[in-house]
Amino acid sequence: MLQAALSLRLGGGGGGAGHEQAVELVEHALREYPAVGGARLAPAASAMYMTILNGLNRGGKGAAFDMLAEYLLKSGQLDTRTFGALVSAWLDAIGRRPGATCTDVQRTWDTLQSHAASMTPAYELNRNHYHSAIEAYVRLGDVAAAWNVIRTAMRDAGLAPDLDTFYTLASPLASNTALWAVGKSTVANFNTHYPDVVNAALADKTNTLVVKALLHQAIAKPERT
Repeated sequence: MLQAALSLRLGGGGGGAGHEQAVELVEHALREYPAVGGARLAPAASAMYMTILNGLNRGGKGAAFDMLAEYLLKSGQLDTRTFGALVSAWLDAIGRRPGATCTDVQRTWDTLQSHAASMTPAYELNRNHYHSAIEAYVRLGDVAAAWNVIRTAMRDAGLAPDLDTFYTLASPLASNTALWAVGKSTVANFNTHYPDVVNAALADKTNTLVVKALLHQAIAKPERT
């Protein structure tokens, strides 16, 4: 019940009684499930903290999200499942946060990579985590940084781009008319390096209309008459 209440109150945003109750619920959770002394958090505590973080994200409380995430990294011993969820949630939060910058994404990414390397055993960031970084960069307008994740960071991690990688990069561009020209050049560039992935995207029947249009305008050859 406490977890459900946290999600509802934190996700509501705004102030007033709802905000006060959210603060009380968070304080209660911190008292009941402290992350101190490097002790491994119990599954119930991990779920509770992820509920709080997701609620803070939905409620637009970016500074509180960052503070709690940093507290968990520094004070608690997160299991791999919780840490993996935290990576995706934190990058997603920054990518959708008003006023966030690509520097914020890079700083958070560096922090998460450093923590992953310090875990015992070292935690390997997976494909979904790299996709979260790509999406955050694209949402904040830095396609070059997103492309660098694909061409450098993923390659160094032994991860080849797949169809999900392409959609993570292309979908936000296709959905924003102001970025249409950038989207066309990005898709064309992706096709130069990973034509098999783009061909798979062209054949994919589940594409949204905007992605399909971007694909065809960027690389499809006109039909002969």
